[in-house]
Amino acid sequence: EKLRKNRFTLTDYLEQMQQLKNMGDLSQIAAMMPGQMGRQMQNAQIDEKLMARTEAIILSMTPQERENPALLNASRKRRIAAGSGMKVLVAGHGYVVHDPYIGAPAHTMLENLGVQAVYADRMDRAACLKAGGELSPTVPWEVNREIFGAVQLCRRRVDGIILMTAFPCGPDSMTNDMLVRLVKDVPVLTIILDNQSGSAGLETRLESFVDILRFRKAAAL
Repeated sequence: EKLRKNRFTLTDYLEQMQQLKNMGDLSQIAAMMPGQMGRQMQNAQIDEKLMARTEAIILSMTPQERENPALLNASRKRRIAAGSGMKVLVAGHGYVVHDPYIGAPAHTMLENLGVQAVYADRMDRAACLKAGGELSPTVPWEVNREIFGAVQLCRRRVDGIILMTAFPCGPDSMTNDMLVRLVKDVPVLTIILDNQSGSAGLETRLESFVDILRFRKAAAL
């Protein structure tokens, strides 16, 4: 109806795209379309990464801009381009975060969601240890102090923080809880990983977290 009356806005487009994503595998949905169109799209390749990027761009617009794209002058376009990319800090032990079977699938999922990951263990170690002491001087484990420091250094430069830990890890469970209590100005997601868990639950949690970050960012515009 809105298309027929030429009233279809970017808000409507975003809602349609999100409903389509919630229906499942997009390639299978395309193949289920009736008639000749369904046969033509049976082997279609749906670029879900591009869809995630498009969603991020629309969420970076103000409600007024979504309703009236004619408002998008050069300065507004630059603001949207700068804000459409999400950046998160991924923190944890390197042997967990970069393990090909435990941590690596999360990297791929974040990339497919259009999120840039910053890794705590690739930051300057001395600077992280110093900043970690400023955030909490009572953490006894050096690696966890580095993680605290990376959070302290990045908390105002990222949209969210993901804490990855392997089950069971006593020190991590305690220090991660401390971090969540100390850091109130940026959303934090704690993920417990092991090589026996399926990827479906992880993917759902990451998608939900990224959705929260995008809506939070859009609300701040």
